[in-house]
Amino acid sequence: MPEEEGLEKKRKKIVGFVKGLFKKTKEETSEEEKTEPTETISEEEKKELTEEIDLKEKRIEFIKTLKRNKKILIYLGLIIVIILGVQIRTLNLPLLKDVTTNEYIPVALDPHVFLRYTEYIVENGKLFDIDPLRYYPLGYDHYSFQMAYMIAYLYKFLNFFNKDLTLAYVHVIHPVIVFVFGLIFFFLLVKRLFNRKIALLSSLFLAIIPTYLYRTMAGFADHEAFGMLYFFMAFYFFVVAWQSKKIKFSILFGILAGISTGLMGITFGAVKFIYLIIGSFVMIELFLGKFKKKDYYMYLCWFFSLIIFLKLTSTFVSIGFFKNLFGGIMITALGLSTIHFFFIDLNIIKIKDKINKIMPESIFSLIVIIIIGIIFVFATIGPYFIYEQTKYITEGLTKPFGKTRWQLTVAEQHQPYFVDWIG
Repeated sequence: MPEEEGLEKKRKKIVGFVKGLFKKTKEETSEEEKTEPTETISEEEKKELTEEIDLKEKRIEFIKTLKRNKKILIYLGLIIVIILGVQIRTLNLPLLKDVTTNEYIPVALDPHVFLRYTEYIVENGKLFDIDPLRYYPLGYDHYSFQMAYMIAYLYKFLNFFNKDLTLAYVHVIHPVIVFVFGLIFFFLLVKRLFNRKIALLSSLFLAIIPTYLYRTMAGFADHEAFGMLYFFMAFYFFVVAWQSKKIKFSILFGILAGISTGLMGITFGAVKFIYLIIGSFVMIELFLGKFKKKDYYMYLCWFFSLIIFLKLTSTFVSIGFFKNLFGGIMITALGLSTIHFFFIDLNIIKIKDKINKIMPESIFSLIVIIIIGIIFVFATIGPYFIYEQTKYITEGLTKPFGKTRWQLTVAEQHQPYFVDWIG
């Protein structure tokens, strides 16, 4: 067949050229000439074959490089997850334009309040002390809205590079920007606790999970985006501090964790979960006998950097701060760790050996802190505090969605029932 002869001819040309790439001895060349006649190929065909071989070699080398450096694949995967998350979160941008003003608007109610506060800060340099448009005629003390400053500073920073950016656009797009940094810290946190593969998979789940997606999409300019960024930062720095071998790094990252917790404290009320988790973790480590001197220094730095930051930036720190359940857990953990540090680690009154003969060290610390705590409560707050906290815990467990008509009828407070889900 003519077609088969043509293919055979081309095959011989390619084989002859590839063989010609290798150095041959005279004997090999003469032998080959006897057995198989050589075919000449054009310069254009040589060029195409050379480019094909070069491309194949580069592809093989690239694959080998990736196999030698597997972590590059993980970080490339993280970049893809970030791009995917940003793409999903900005699909609604064209729908956020007001047709009457051609300006961007938020998607929910509370973000409109933050937009108004941010506009006032950009125009006047600071926020008014009392918001006259809320709770008229008394107004509202907006001490918990420092987040408006964060958006205003972000606008000024971005506007320095691009003067065409409007405040409204930055306001609706900032949740997506903050989401990127939050996802990076989440990846670093999970990688620190487990490994890169689990961190990448977890980051993918976080990027596409509906509840987190809605709260960090373009237009939803509420607490959650900044709050979750600081949440991940706080735990990442805390874990790094806890795992650090050197005290100086443990102290440094402990302070960073405290500042990150403070930033979340002035941004998002869910900071109470950090108080609960870290405080409980420290107490568990104490009871398991894994609490070391370095850990005490780190927890001390985290606690006081948090308190100092909140004191300087808000009105959150008062006696009431320590009276609630979450602040009380922090104080209890601090008291237990302090007693353990002085009486067990430093053994300042030489009773460590006697304690070990009677009870575990952690039980001794717990008994001492309970006695001190009861004395402190009766001396400063009064016995009613114990009844108040018992009532608070009971109501929180039995009536988590509130008990007044206002609490139970607000849409956000509506208690879900299975029959509502199935219609």
